[in-house]
This record gives sequence, C-alpha cells and structure tokens, in this order.
Amino acid sequence: MALTFDPKEPNVSSTIFRTVQDLTGGRYYFESTYAPNVVWIDITKLDFSKSQPERELKVEKEIFKLNGDVTEKLEKAQPFVFGRNKP
Repeated sequence: MALTFDPKEPNVSSTIFRTVQDLTGGRYYFESTYAPNVVWIDITKLDFSKSQPERELKVEKEIFKLNGDVTEKLEKAQPFVFGRNKP
C-alpha cells in the first residue's frame, strides 16, 4: 500500500501513526494504522552527544516487519532540513 498525499491540499491527511512517549522509562512507542505491531525505541540506549550522527528508522520500507524494540535498526542519516532552512 503506497502512502500518498495531494500536494494541492497539504493540510488534509489521514492518521498513519499513533505514538506514546514514556518519559520516565525512556521509550518512544508507535504503531502504524497499516500494521498491528507495537514498536519502540529505547531512548536510554541512544547517545545524543554532538559527535554522534543523526539516525533514522526506515519505517516506510519495513512497516510490516517491525516489531518490538527497534533501537538497533536506527541507521545513520543526513540532517533533516525543513522549510526555509533549505540550503
């Protein structure tokens, strides 16, 4: 199933993910409306120091395979550039 949007109506979209943050336990939980699996990232295992690269989870490629703790599946990523901050 392809995830698409109408560029003429960028403000109209459906809910794809439901998320919960456990600030005490250090976990970020999410699930897709397309797959029944509950997935989480253990934030306590991440290194947020400036020397570390940004990381991302390729959810769109593995949405039906993801399940449980996916912290180790985070991959190096280019910094996210949003809106007017584009070079």
